[in-house]
Amino acid sequence: MRLLITTCILLLAAALQAAEPPADVRRPKDEADLRYWLQNMIWHHRFSTDEITAATGLSSDQIAAAQRKFDVFPKTKPRRADDAPLLVLPYPGGRHPRIGFLDGAIRPRRETKISVFTPWDDG
Repeated sequence: MRLLITTCILLLAAALQAAEPPADVRRPKDEADLRYWLQNMIWHHRFSTDEITAATGLSSDQIAAAQRKFDVFPKTKPRRADDAPLLVLPYPGGRHPRIGFLDGAIRPRRETKISVFTPWDDG
């Protein structure tokens, strides 16, 4: 009986934890915010749809619709001039910025880090 109760409690706790959205999800507040973050994530940080979902809480269908609406795809990224200044953007969250170093990966949050992009190396 004790084992059955313990098992039920563990299963219930796991179900409740799985049902909660990730703590670091932050939905865009309006259309302009959505467009900004899509451009940031897709054009500059090269996020996948799953990573955008992790950062915004939007479904893949919502992301695809927004991409079509705002024409934000990797191939539509504007080319920067070779003599453009450094581009500094807030990090969008959703994935750890140092993929090769996950020891310190404790819920990287949006706008707690910055990314610097050079005009001479688009890779």
